[in-house]
Amino acid sequence: MWANRITKTGPRERMSDRGFTIVELLVVIVIIGILASITIVAYNGIQNRANDVAVQANLKNIGSQIGLYMIDNTALPATNSELTSLGMKVTGSSYGSHYVSSGQNYNMAYCRNTTTNSYAIVAASKSGKVFVVTDGTVKEGVGPMQTIATTCSNNGFSGASTLWFFSAGAWQYSIQY
Repeated sequence: MWANRITKTGPRERMSDRGFTIVELLVVIVIIGILASITIVAYNGIQNRANDVAVQANLKNIGSQIGLYMIDNTALPATNSELTSLGMKVTGSSYGSHYVSSGQNYNMAYCRNTTTNSYAIVAASKSGKVFVVTDGTVKEGVGPMQTIATTCSNNGFSGASTLWFFSAGAWQYSIQY
């Protein structure tokens, strides 16, 4: 009787010798998919924060350059040569395509009011967030980016002189990227 139990193989013992069942494989695939999606979401969040920080740093630097120009010249830079002389630099890959008109992309707006001698620069990150620098202080701005007049007006500069630093898909005024 004892010998019969040892040598007998039932259907369950034979199935365990074959390998994984389809259900076990599907469970493993689902778990791997969930882990991959969590990783991708975390990576995108980190990448968006990095783009936001880069845009904020660029705006702070450009704001500082405009502030120094104002100290030296008692006026805001207005002409092509004045803006070019600032030697502005940006991390070009951090900016998104937020205002598109006639197939052309516009992103960084320069709003200036010569009466009050004040300015704002408005730009949008790849994450979709809009940031604005006024008098050297960077804060989250009001979006979405629209026409330059609307973009400047939404961020506190209505009736100001305006121009795009990123116009028709290209950086203007010798901005290095």
